[in-house]
Amino acid sequence: MLIFAALSPSSSLPLAMAGMVLQSAGIGIFNAPNNNSILSAVEQSKHGVITGFLNLVRNAGNLCNAAIGTAIVAGTMASLRHPRPYQPYPPAARAQPSRRSRRACATPTPPWPAWF
Repeated sequence: MLIFAALSPSSSLPLAMAGMVLQSAGIGIFNAPNNNSILSAVEQSKHGVITGFLNLVRNAGNLCNAAIGTAIVAGTMASLRHPRPYQPYPPAARAQPSRRSRRACATPTPPWPAWF
């Protein structure tokens, strides 16, 4: 994680790849013995239930991690007054259309092909 914290836009690709390899290796080294110790504490007839619960907890952790990370990035970008990444129309195009143009645009064409 320290490698990821030290990355900048000018960092090299091998440095980022090294961080990913180290993180993946650490997760792999931890998960196998952790699952083994948990399953050895439970009778064999309950292994399916416990394995499902382990996967549920792991996925819930990943989900919370993604939500918290997104909130941190969005909060940081907002505090730095980062511009919005996408604005569909320039401000002049968002002005109220005239009555005549509203009638002409009453039935817009869909963005998908006609055969869809």
